[in-house]
Amino acid sequence: MRGWEIIEDNKTLRADASNIAPFLLRLREECEDEYQNILNVCQIVIPYLKDFLLKKKTFGKAGEIKKVNLSWKTKYSDFPMQPYHLSDGSIRFICFATALLQLDPPFTLITNEPELGLHPEAIHILGELIRATTQRTQIIIAAQSPLLVDMFNIENIVVVTRENNQSVFKRK
Repeated sequence: MRGWEIIEDNKTLRADASNIAPFLLRLREECEDEYQNILNVCQIVIPYLKDFLLKKKTFGKAGEIKKVNLSWKTKYSDFPMQPYHLSDGSIRFICFATALLQLDPPFTLITNEPELGLHPEAIHILGELIRATTQRTQIIIAAQSPLLVDMFNIENIVVVTRENNQSVFKRK
């Protein structure tokens, strides 16, 4: 997600979000409201974020390969920030917000510890996004954060324990 990706890889967001830049570029060009919604939510968690630059570049001898990366600009500088300027938690939040707010999410989203690297307030916002998205798709999360788990009703939580060399799934 921090590298250059071919622009044409933009139809669906990949499971590892490696094509986040082409996907956001397509949304910006074709689905302005959806793009703006994603940007607005990201700005709540990353208040200095002004917009994604989604810089295009050509590669190859004849410039036949077009790629894009996820650079961005801040509200306080005209210096173009690069993906490595974002913390791991910030870039993870951008990816989760994009996955959860996309217009046509997959039938099921599965993720492991989405709260890693996030500020407690960002975890709260992520939890709200997850709850809202469950109206449109099934979401399965493995989490160890009490802050995130507490945002859900007990009937939506399954606890996994290890018994007799096997995983046991129980609702509380």
